[in-house]
Amino acid sequence: MDPAASDRFQRATELWREAYRHQMQGDLERAIALYQESIAVHPTAEAHTFLGWALSFQGRLEEATAECKKAIEVDPAFGNPYNDIGCYLMQQDKLAEAIPWLERATRAPRYEPRHFPHLNLGRIALRQGRWWDALRAFEAAARLAPGDEGVGKAGGNKLILHRATLSMAETVSEEGQTTPVRSSRARRKSALVRRL
Repeated sequence: MDPAASDRFQRATELWREAYRHQMQGDLERAIALYQESIAVHPTAEAHTFLGWALSFQGRLEEATAECKKAIEVDPAFGNPYNDIGCYLMQQDKLAEAIPWLERATRAPRYEPRHFPHLNLGRIALRQGRWWDALRAFEAAARLAPGDEGVGKAGGNKLILHRATLSMAETVSEEGQTTPVRSSRARRKSALVRRL
């Protein structure tokens, strides 16, 4: 990178970091203006992604998605915009459309926090009743960030999965009594979920 481009990149980075601070303080209008200024100085994947995030707080999901797509054009290795597009689609209840974006986020070379798309995939799987897919996604998130509070909350989802698995492994007798299914497969599944 030539010195002039390096200076522009440095200034753009300073601007989007300042914008991020304003966003965290709840000043969305100032944050949006600074993200846009950063992009005008030197487009970065971060500025486009965070601009999209700020826009999403205003309910402007189409614009937010467009900014994330611009971020991907600038740097396809940056994983955050893939996850964010998946989130925006989830907010619109477009779960099937969100899955490929979240899967791409899991494979992105440059992405932090790496466990977020796994948590989102787990949430989608739960909503769709795909218990084992949800369990695998939450396990992946736990492996990537074992001490993270968000993963801990997913632990509550693991309890839900455990209960769902137990209910799937039971049958109701003619007298209305619930009796466990005696298949070894059901016992193995139930034991797997309990370990979580």
